[in-house]
Amino acid sequence: MRFVGQIQGSRRIRQQLRRLKVEEQTEIAAAIKKSTDETRRVAKVLAPELTGETRDFIKSKIYNGGMKGVVYAGETRPEKDKAYAVEFGRKPGVHGSTDPQSYIRRAQSYIAKKHKGRMRRAMNKAIKRAMGNG
Repeated sequence: MRFVGQIQGSRRIRQQLRRLKVEEQTEIAAAIKKSTDETRRVAKVLAPELTGETRDFIKSKIYNGGMKGVVYAGETRPEKDKAYAVEFGRKPGVHGSTDPQSYIRRAQSYIAKKHKGRMRRAMNKAIKRAMGNG
């Protein structure tokens, strides 16, 4: 189960962002890191607490020089399978059925509005700085 926070949009916007200087990219990278960390924290709060094991599986990573953040549950295959079963539930079978207890998707939807505003402010700040107005 993964939540990927990255800049989505037209190819032209992504190309323009890649051409920004490192100083301007740091504004955007800081916003992505903050949103990724906040999503990880919220997911840990929302994770079921029966043993605390699922909560311990939740991690986050930053890629592409800070331009992409990922929140995920589980490093190894058994951890990922268990996290997936908790997030989406299980059909009736050998191990029994369970209802879904979504925690990463709920954390993502909770942070989405904040992330959108945070990214807008960071991009505006980066553009102003690139144009020499900030």
